[in-house]
Amino acid sequence: MKTLFEIYNEIGTGVGFADKGTTHNYIQEYYSKAFEPYRDTSNGVLEIGIFHGHSINMWRKYFEQAKIYGIDIVNRNSNCSGCELIYADATLETSY
Repeated sequence: MKTLFEIYNEIGTGVGFADKGTTHNYIQEYYSKAFEPYRDTSNGVLEIGIFHGHSINMWRKYFEQAKIYGIDIVNRNSNCSGCELIYADATLETSY
């Protein structure tokens, strides 16, 4: 089973993906440790701000059993097989 860092490197560091593995080092120093206990559960995962879809695809590969949701205000034609993508503006008073 690949580590989160290996999955991150496999997907690449394309446009819209740089915030996850920069000098902030979220991948190895935070995400890997915080999410490892939940990796094999069927819990839901919500990605707020999916931009071009790089990180939501990373979560899809990492959390194989989970339902993955992504939400963004702009539809940039992101693709994530097995994910539910929602395009909405949280500042609008509308029913969802």
